[in-house]
Amino acid sequence: MCIRDRIGTAISVSGMTTVFGFAALTLSSFNIISNFGIVTVITVGFSLIGAIIVMPAILVLVGRLEHSTPGFEPEKNS
Repeated sequence: MCIRDRIGTAISVSGMTTVFGFAALTLSSFNIISNFGIVTVITVGFSLIGAIIVMPAILVLVGRLEHSTPGFEPEKNS
């Protein structure tokens, strides 16, 4: 199991835990708390999707862009 798989699992589990925690607020009879729960669940859900799908794709595209730039030389570690 590579580190990429473990990081993806950690992000998914922590994000879903947060979503379920805030989803409990939707059961409140107090309208403001219930609405806060709904908005927070939607926001954290979109953030989770962004962290799992969008961010890796952006990192791959940036990596390709850097390596295709004329005159690009990777840093040398000494």
